[in-house]
Amino acid sequence: MRIDHAEVIPLAVPLSRTFYGGTYAIDRRCTLLLRLRTDDGLRGQIYIGDERDAQAEVCRQLTQTLFPRILGRRPSDVTAIWEALFRLTLPARGRRVMMQALSALDAALWDLLGRQAGLPVFRLLGAAQTRLRPIVIGGYYEEGKGVEGLIEEIEGYRQAGYAGVKFKVGGQPPAVDIERVRRVRAAVGDDFLIACDANMGYSVEEAIAFARGVADCHIAWFEEPVHWYDQVRGMRAVRAATGLRVAAGQSELHRWGCRDLVEGGAVDILNADLSLAGGVTEWRRIAAHAAAYGVRMAHHEEPLLAMHLLASTPQGLYPEYFSAERDPIGAFLPLDPPRPQDGWVTLPETPGFGIEVDEAFVQRYRVDR
Repeated sequence: MRIDHAEVIPLAVPLSRTFYGGTYAIDRRCTLLLRLRTDDGLRGQIYIGDERDAQAEVCRQLTQTLFPRILGRRPSDVTAIWEALFRLTLPARGRRVMMQALSALDAALWDLLGRQAGLPVFRLLGAAQTRLRPIVIGGYYEEGKGVEGLIEEIEGYRQAGYAGVKFKVGGQPPAVDIERVRRVRAAVGDDFLIACDANMGYSVEEAIAFARGVADCHIAWFEEPVHWYDQVRGMRAVRAATGLRVAAGQSELHRWGCRDLVEGGAVDILNADLSLAGGVTEWRRIAAHAAAYGVRMAHHEEPLLAMHLLASTPQGLYPEYFSAERDPIGAFLPLDPPRPQDGWVTLPETPGFGIEVDEAFVQRYRVDR
């Protein structure tokens, strides 16, 4: 069985409003739909990533550089393919774009392998869990929202079946964010998970002040608490000064960046993103190294892919979702995806990643025409 066809379809959906995190604003949701086919008729399909600024360039690298190099190859050559294509990232120019292209292709190959074997990817990787606790990314800044609006939002996530929320901080002074978190915690009680994500928005001193201000709020972890330019030292200082678990890794491109976070004592949790850090093949290496240091694994977004990786290891934590307003692609592109219920999501037993899509949605929002 050899690959004889590969295609990528870029999608972009404008959002109903702009969402503001600690250091960014988002007004559209983008993704790439990849499809592979073998000479015996087997078809694989995933959607992956949320690249907005360089989406067209990622597609160009896939179609012109990577796809020609896999035609005629066996899907089971996935590791050899990864190693050969990774060498194309050695020139510094466009490295982030090339890693996104490689990551997407690698994930699509694993989907094809699962479909060939008749197994979901989490079982192909060696299932350690069959259900996970899903969380939703929320608490975005919004003019006029107020604390009561925040509380209503977070309570809505509980009613929708999520186990917790990853709450946006870092876009206001620590005192303001402390008050937001404390009010929400008081309203929803202690049995609903709250993690805090600063998106690198605080200085070390601000991050420590925030962490101390929410010390009795049972925060599950503090994600990307400090500015990007001094991550290892800065996060190590936050851990030492506050005792809060620190998470990071979604901005890393490969296992070596994640290695430095782990061995530098900067993190308790790695949320490496397979859509950026090398796909399934590289994520497994990252998780294996983290396990030796007692570091848990989370994942940045991509719940329909991430749940398979997280369930393949006993250190895997929570798949991350968005609301339908923040992620209309996740809400309306896949057909019959596994959904959170009573604080759990059960892994699907369909082969590969098990993703089928609404073709009318694809045609409406594709941006390559």
